[in-house]
Formats: sequence, structure tokens, C-alpha cells
Amino acid sequence: MDGAAEGGHFEVLLLLDTERSEGCTSKAFVNATTADELTILQWLFEHYSKQFGRDPLQLYAFDKFYTLRWLKLKAKEDGNAQGRV
Repeated sequence: MDGAAEGGHFEVLLLLDTERSEGCTSKAFVNATTADELTILQWLFEHYSKQFGRDPLQLYAFDKFYTLRWLKLKAKEDGNAQGRV
């Protein structure tokens, strides 16, 4: 479901939901949010929000935090002592 959410493959997401028992991870929410897949994000919140209990802004900020952290670490590795991005 994570990849389907990221790629905007709503039909695949529906198929996985009905044919598989693994369910959904929080990464599907993050992927749909960062890929700007609003229809998928709305569906995930309708069907899985009780499982994760996060609001959309929290998911978006969570994903951006780790991206920014990685960029800062990469900048330091590349010789930028302040880790400026």
C-alpha cells in the first residue's frame, strides 16, 4: 500500500485493501501526503485513521523533518561545517 499511495495508484490500493490482510502502514499516509495524492489520502483517513490517529499536517511535517535532517547531515559530510542546506 505504501508504494501504491506514493505512485497515485488508487485502484491498486483498493485491490490490496480487499485482497490482502496486511493492512496499511503510516508510510502510506506520508507517501500520499508528500506525493500530493489527495484522493488517496482522503481514502486512507476514512479507512485507517483510527489505526494511526494522526492529522494530515502532522504527517507532512514528520516527513519533511527527516528530509531536512538528512540534507543537513549530507551538507556536513560534504564539508559544510554548519550543515547549511
